[in-house]
Amino acid sequence: MDQWSEAQQISESWLTSTGAKNLRLGKIREPLCVYLVSTVEVASLHRLRHQVEIRGWDGHLIVLDPTS
Repeated sequence: MDQWSEAQQISESWLTSTGAKNLRLGKIREPLCVYLVSTVEVASLHRLRHQVEIRGWDGHLIVLDPTS
């Protein structure tokens, strides 16, 4: 995995699998070899709900919960 578009596709697939209709993707950042993708609420001024980390070398997705 070496492209921003692949990180977006993996993140959108994960978000769809959660069934959460009130969330959407936010910013996607790529520090070093990891993509960080924010998921935000649609209605609440884009309040951060999760961050998803996608490892660039294998596409493994890890959900980070900012409320913990």
